Amino acid sequence: MKKIIYLLLVVFLASCKKEDKIIPTLSFIVPTRAVGDPEFTIRAPQSNSDGSFSYSSSNAAVATVSGTTIRIAGVGTTTIKAVQSASRNYGAAEIETTFTVVPTGTLVAGQFYAGGIIVHLLTVSGVQRGYIVSEDDISTSAPWTPGSLDATTATGTAIGTGAANTAKIIATFGDGSYAAKLCTDYRGGGYTDWFLPSSLELSLLGTRKSVIGNIAETVYWSSSEVSTNIGNANYVFMGPAAASSVTGFSKTYRYKVRAFRYF
Repeated sequence: MKKIIYLLLVVFLASCKKEDKIIPTLSFIVPTRAVGDPEFTIRAPQSNSDGSFSYSSSNAAVATVSGTTIRIAGVGTTTIKAVQSASRNYGAAEIETTFTVVPTGTLVAGQFYAGGIIVHLLTVSGVQRGYIVSEDDISTSAPWTPGSLDATTATGTAIGTGAANTAKIIATFGDGSYAAKLCTDYRGGGYTDWFLPSSLELSLLGTRKSVIGNIAETVYWSSSEVSTNIGNANYVFMGPAAASSVTGFSKTYRYKVRAFRYF
C-alpha cells in the first residue's frame, strides 16, 4: 500500500511541475523620424508568441511612450524597450531597439517619410530624391498575374524601371487581385503613385533590412518579367543579414508583395 501511495504522489507531483516555457524569437525596429513628426503607434515586434507588449523609452528628452504611442520630444536617440508577456507555451521576453530622431529636413535610409520607409537615397540635379517602401507587406500571398501568361514587355530589371514595368503589367491584365494591381491600389500615406518594384529595386530591401524591419526571410515578387520565358517573372528571396537572390519562376505562384514609390 505504501508503495502505491508513493507512486501516486510521484505522478501527482510530476503533473504539477511547471512546464518549461519556450523563449519567443523577437525582432524589433522603430524607424527613424524627424522632429515635428506627429505622434505615432509603435509597430509591434515580430514574434512567434501572441503575448501582449508593453513599451518604455530610456530618454524622455528624445521621445516618450504612452501605451503603444510614441511622442517625439527632440533630436537624438533613445532606447525603446518592448516587453512581451507570457502566453500559453511561451514565456515572457523583452527586446530593445534604438530609436533615432533627426532634425527637420534631414533624410536618411530607414526613416519613416511620405507614406513609408526610405530604402534608398540619391541626388538628381542637386535635389535629394529616393525610393520609399511600404512599412509592411501589402500582401502575404499574391500571384504575379490574375491568370493569363501573356507577355507584358515589363522586362526592366534596373533601378528606375519598376514604375514603367507596373504600368505595362496593368495595361496587359487590367483589374484583378495580383501583385502589380495591389501596389497601384495601395494608398499608404494617402499617396497614389505606388508600384511593384523591379528586381534590382526590390533587392535594395536586402541591404536595408536592419533599418526597415518586418522583412521576412522569404520570397517577394518583383515587376520584372523574364524576357526569355514570358511565363516567368523574377522574385527576390530575402535571405539572412543583407543577402538576397533573384530567381525567375512561374507567374501563377503566390508570394509576398511590398509596394514602392519614388519621391
